[in-house]
Amino acid sequence: MLKKGQLVTLPDGVMLVIPTRIMPFALSPLISIPGKLRMALDFVIPARRDGKDETIADFIGRRLGAEAVDRLADPLMSGIYNAESDRQSVLATFPRYRTIEEQHGSLIRGMMAARRARKNMPAPPAGEKRHGFFVSLRGGTAELSDTLAARLSGDLRLNAAVKALDLLEGGGYRLTLADGETVEVDQVILTTPAFVSADLLADLAPEASERLAAIRYLSTGTVSLAYRADQIGHPLNGFGLVIPRSEKRSINAVTWTSTKFDHRAPEGYVLLRVFFGGARSPQMMEHNDSGAQ
Repeated sequence: MLKKGQLVTLPDGVMLVIPTRIMPFALSPLISIPGKLRMALDFVIPARRDGKDETIADFIGRRLGAEAVDRLADPLMSGIYNAESDRQSVLATFPRYRTIEEQHGSLIRGMMAARRARKNMPAPPAGEKRHGFFVSLRGGTAELSDTLAARLSGDLRLNAAVKALDLLEGGGYRLTLADGETVEVDQVILTTPAFVSADLLADLAPEASERLAAIRYLSTGTVSLAYRADQIGHPLNGFGLVIPRSEKRSINAVTWTSTKFDHRAPEGYVLLRVFFGGARSPQMMEHNDSGAQ
């Protein structure tokens, strides 16, 4: 975590934004003393049990305070979805936290109970280990889609853009492809971006098209940086760096990719991935690859 331009380690036991160990969090410089005292009020603030939705910012602010929103919720929880915490639904993205509040009356108390339950889980069988939080395919995520495509049967068409979707009189649908060919099918599953689906459904289902077109999209970018390990003056003994909005930086986060995943860099080298753009720094998307506007 970046705080006033300095790296600060996330305290041991913090689950996204919620501390599950008191002493490491109490001794951490990440949150100010007034901020920690405000977070402690989570133990006594009455739980909300009306089932109504609220934003991440409202939810965490209500339970843990404004500093927890800025330092923890906004960069950690909202960063996952690349959305502002004050525009992000807690029931759509983190419904478990509302359930914890309802069941335990306190986020901290509930997460501490969950941590104790995990500690009491039986050990894995001999020769087997539990994997960490981050898992990926050695050959990249394209390995999954390529393997699935190779095993599919039937009339499989790759790189065939659909230009129009029409309802047939006797039931079913007609797809018009970019090359002018038509394909008649019984059912259609749309997995295109919302604005593409909106165009395809404009005549067929205008109300659905209007709702899809209203979904906001933001552009994001990443830059991968490779270095020799001896060029880096940090042990990279973590998964990366997240940057609160209040730091006013041009980038949003940095993942230490070669630490987070195996087989991402040769021996003696490190790979870092820088994240920018989105709701946090949309102006960064105006730069070209050379850095000039």
